Amino acid sequence: GKRGTLCFFANPKYEQYVYTTTCSLLIVNEDFEPSQPVTPTLLRVKNAYEAVANLLEYENARKRTFRRHRALFSRVRLVAKDDAKALGALDSDWSFGELKWKHVLDAYYESHEEVLLDADARSATYFHVDETDEKEKHIWHVHQVLSDPEGDHDFGIMADVDLDATQEEGNVVFTNYRAGSIEELLGK
Repeated sequence: GKRGTLCFFANPKYEQYVYTTTCSLLIVNEDFEPSQPVTPTLLRVKNAYEAVANLLEYENARKRTFRRHRALFSRVRLVAKDDAKALGALDSDWSFGELKWKHVLDAYYESHEEVLLDADARSATYFHVDETDEKEKHIWHVHQVLSDPEGDHDFGIMADVDLDATQEEGNVVFTNYRAGSIEELLGK
């Protein structure tokens, strides 16, 4: 590995590389005792293979979450443009066409002058993922809150992400897709 990278060592037949690597952090089994000086910082774990597998799974989950967030935030940008036609075209597969979006946009702009698109609006503060049904039903429940200047946070988009179909198609596949006021989203 190169400087600034993370590497791991678990198989004794590769020990020679522990002493020549220039990586910054080296994950090793807790019982590893180097026979020579090493350059990287050693991170001692019970099982290096398992630790690396967990890191990779975490990184993959983070990327999947980012992709779902990006899919919903692209709709927030269209809401900010008051573009019911583009939103309807984007969401017609989820039975949420132009007329439904027009209703949502009219209601939103009766209450608020604009949709904020700043860094805060793009943050995790306004995007929620509920993974409780991931293992059993293979879905995530997602909620993108629209950031308004008044700070009411009373409009948004909610949907379920079909994880199997998303994996198969390479694009986010929604079910139970809806948008509107929080009262409408929660069925109140």
